[in-house]
Amino acid sequence: MMNARKRKALEAAGWRFGDAKELLQLSDAEMEVIETRVRLARAVRALRTERGLTQKQLAEIAGSSQPRVAAVERGQGTLDQLIRFMFALGADRKKVARAIAAA
Repeated sequence: MMNARKRKALEAAGWRFGDAKELLQLSDAEMEVIETRVRLARAVRALRTERGLTQKQLAEIAGSSQPRVAAVERGQGTLDQLIRFMFALGADRKKVARAIAAA
C-alpha cells in the first residue's frame, strides 16, 4: 500500500489511481467473467495439487497439453476449458459451483 503523502504527490502531478475495471472500462458483467475465471483457475490448481498430479499428468487425463494446463491455471483458458479440467480432476457440478461462488 502506498503511503498517503506519496499518493498525494503523484495525484498532484496528474497521476490517477483506480482498479482494473476502471482502467479497462469493463462493465460489471465483464468483471464478473474475469473474476469467475480467476476463481476457477485457482480451483483447478488446488485440485491438481491436492491429488498430487503434475500439469503433464492432468493434461494426459484431460486429453490436453501441459502448456494448456499451465495457461488454464493462470486464468488464460476459456470458461469451458476451466470447467472441463475441473471435471477431469473429479469435481462434480456442486464443487464447480462452489469454486465459482467463492469470494
